[in-house]
Amino acid sequence: IRKNIPSDKAELRIITMDNMGQYVNIPDWVVKKFGEGKISLSHLSDIISFGLLYRYGGLWIDATYYMTAPFDERIWESDVFYTPRMNHAKWRADITQGKWISNLIKGEAGNILLKFVMNSWYWYWNLEDNLIDYCLTDYFFAEAYEHLPTVRQQIDRCPYSQGHILNLQPLLNSVYNEKKWNELTSDTNVFKL
Repeated sequence: IRKNIPSDKAELRIITMDNMGQYVNIPDWVVKKFGEGKISLSHLSDIISFGLLYRYGGLWIDATYYMTAPFDERIWESDVFYTPRMNHAKWRADITQGKWISNLIKGEAGNILLKFVMNSWYWYWNLEDNLIDYCLTDYFFAEAYEHLPTVRQQIDRCPYSQGHILNLQPLLNSVYNEKKWNELTSDTNVFKL
């Protein structure tokens, strides 16, 4: 990621448990539930990412991505919101239906979707001690997409891109195949691992 984010486009900041307090204020009750094991590191990351994006704007990329080349210039030109979109669902019951990737997003500070997801996480964890579904962030996106016309417009304006973003991970234990690699990288330069 560091190699492929041009310094003239963005300043890369690695958020860790040690430095997150410099950038975002997480309520004490969230930190307590995390310490008790009720909130996983993955879901704390969701809370942090949406808090950061809502407050500052920018691009969030989970540490679980592998980049092979810089992003297409379109991502930097997008003024309000960007997420990779696929023209198909990964599986039949996929709540995203290929419309968004909730752990690779770009948005302006104060963006309505970022606020909605951030507040949804706070609301959920304020009431609950157990996670109902690992992909709950995507359900928050789906609710916003369904009920907030501005959010639907933002997501629908994102171009189809990164079509193979989810296709490298299942191959990680396979023998390297140059033909398959060329197929994957023909339209994709960032892969969820």
